[in-house]
Amino acid sequence: MVPTFTDFINDFEDLLMMLGQFLVYYQIGENPVNVCRDPNDNFLLELAAKARVKTIVSGDKDLLEIKNYKSIKIITPRLFFSRD
Repeated sequence: MVPTFTDFINDFEDLLMMLGQFLVYYQIGENPVNVCRDPNDNFLLELAAKARVKTIVSGDKDLLEIKNYKSIKIITPRLFFSRD
């Protein structure tokens, strides 16, 4: 039997419910950031700061140009996977 769109949605909802117990939600917009050359990427910096992450792993050239935001390093996937 070929899966239907409804089967996909039901499986996706089950996946979201399963992952939901491990997720942390953050409200952003309270401390807007205006650092990135691409303004559409600024929310990622705000979110990372709010979540207190140590590293952003990205292939986005605009983010990578920043290199560090506050104490957050911004690195490529290649560099991330090559670290010890």
